[in-house]
Amino acid sequence: SLTVFLIILTIFTFNKLFSDKLTFIISTLTVSSIVLLVIIFRREIPSTYIPIVIYAISLSLLVEKEFTFRYLIGSDVHSEYFVLENTASHLFWDPNLLIPNVEIYLLNYNAMLSITIFPVILAGFLNLHEFTVLKYIYLIVYALVPVILYQGFRKKFGKYVSFIAVFYFIAFPRFIGLESRRQMLGMLFLAFLTYLIFDKKLKMKHKIVLYILFGASLVLSHYSLAYIYLFIISFTWFFRYLFSKHNFLHFNLKSKGMIGLYSVLLFFTLTFSWYTYVSLAPLKSFGNTISTAIQSLTSDFFSTGSRGAIETTIKLDFWSLNIVQKCDFLINKFFLSLL
Repeated sequence: SLTVFLIILTIFTFNKLFSDKLTFIISTLTVSSIVLLVIIFRREIPSTYIPIVIYAISLSLLVEKEFTFRYLIGSDVHSEYFVLENTASHLFWDPNLLIPNVEIYLLNYNAMLSITIFPVILAGFLNLHEFTVLKYIYLIVYALVPVILYQGFRKKFGKYVSFIAVFYFIAFPRFIGLESRRQMLGMLFLAFLTYLIFDKKLKMKHKIVLYILFGASLVLSHYSLAYIYLFIISFTWFFRYLFSKHNFLHFNLKSKGMIGLYSVLLFFTLTFSWYTYVSLAPLKSFGNTISTAIQSLTSDFFSTGSRGAIETTIKLDFWSLNIVQKCDFLINKFFLSLL
């Protein structure tokens, strides 16, 4: 707890006293120093302390931007706050959002209980305003995602490799820059589903109950993540079946695991039951999601422009980059070399 307090206090203080670039450099050096200390003294540090360090790092990087402004930051979060206030003011959730000339994206947002019913209940339980819950409480919960992933990876790869993998996940710009609250909650339940895959101690009947709980929560939190997860587990099961049928690498389909035909069918039923019979808007957007994914795979995947600062270093000299691009490039290269 002392580590969490010191890191957050340091970064918050520098945000108040110095410019954004200097704050970025100081926070990067602080976090990098902590990571190096954990790596160097990994044998002396008890395993119970590592999740605390991971949570401190993730929370400090998230609050660096959010806690320095009193208003909501981003684009999607304002639309999310609109559907939240619509639910809170009427004390009633309308899945169709009967507003004249409403945009389709607002219908998509309104279909997610993660930004309609859940924050209203949470605000009443904590005796807070819905704005406070959306701006601060969601960040505190979202910072648990790397901790859950570490606990899952540790069971398979050990604490050292898992710590490096999770820190690279935290350092990824999308994690720090995420502003969609429904996606934050969706990432939390996706992390729980990932944990179930690696955990071998839980009994299968308990895993099934948790799988239904977390799977349904993911469907109610973020439709795009639900589609992506369904796509991943479907192809994983298909290749497992294919390898087992042709005895490829002596693969055994009968080995116990969370990804099987029944789990795929169960999640498929949860997803399309909600998006078909309760709220149709996310299903209407499914075609756009598929076309966008195909376009990304066929064009953006082979484009160096989608790689950020790495593409810039190909065209320009490294020393002509600004300090942020240099740090981003070097950090990415460092952790890619470790992996």
